[in-house]
Amino acid sequence: MIKTISATNEYGERLEIPLKNPESSGYFIINIEGLGPPKAIVNTVGSITFDGSIFNSSKVGDRNLKITLGVKGVNNDLDTYRLDLYKYFPIQKPITFGIKTTSRDVIIEGYVETHEVVAFSKFTNNEIVLLCPGAYFVDAGDNSAGMQGTRPLFQFPFSNDDLTIPLLIFGDINTEAVVEIDYKGDVETGFVTDMFFSGPVSGTISLYNLSADQAMRIDVAMIESIIGGSLGDGHILTIDSRIGKKRIVVVGGSVEYNVLNALDMTSDWITLFPGVNRMYFLIGSGNANVEVLFTYDVLLEGV
Repeated sequence: MIKTISATNEYGERLEIPLKNPESSGYFIINIEGLGPPKAIVNTVGSITFDGSIFNSSKVGDRNLKITLGVKGVNNDLDTYRLDLYKYFPIQKPITFGIKTTSRDVIIEGYVETHEVVAFSKFTNNEIVLLCPGAYFVDAGDNSAGMQGTRPLFQFPFSNDDLTIPLLIFGDINTEAVVEIDYKGDVETGFVTDMFFSGPVSGTISLYNLSADQAMRIDVAMIESIIGGSLGDGHILTIDSRIGKKRIVVVGGSVEYNVLNALDMTSDWITLFPGVNRMYFLIGSGNANVEVLFTYDVLLEGV
């Protein structure tokens, strides 16, 4: 069940409309179309030798949302509230449309394609059509997971039972680091990997999704030839595998370097699949000097 909807324009101005208490916002929801999975575009190839056709390819098209809002106003001031909708849903401009239900809190980026006013009816209402190129709803929460080359082991209370042999282990260096990401989305998605370096590394940076048999390898020597120095303390390596945003960059100080050429040609652009994804990274040397953060969007077909 839908609890609230919201719209945020490009200037950060936000309108929130609750389903149960429309008097607080001055608007009420009449109808919203397009909340289910978007339409798929399926391509087939026919033949003169047999009936039917052969599947060729498929993709998901744009999402269209049609939102019909009734204008109630506050203190009988309908006209001001009606005109305010132009501010929150400006024609041809981008907005962030949000929907909160009992089980999901999602957003989607869209552009206002049409904004019609129906004045000659029992209730004044506005019909707004959003064209959403991204097609999928995105979970509104922050979704991230991290791992590091050093595993902290020090805890209280403690004791060392030998006076000559050091038995306490304050930390352990991982030569191999693994983290499990339980991806709750409906469809496969790319993500952003940030590697924070606190010391020198060398060899090959390898990143794997063991659950999907995907591997990405980046040559540290090639990175160092591009940035003109050693890769190490203070540098951040960012890998973005999201569709339409793929890139690999290194940031050092205030300078950003494009190091896409350091990617091994046999590498995969690693993605997350619905379910548990076992992520693993390995560096030739210097694992203890790296902390890794994965940030991802949870893509949902509908609400």
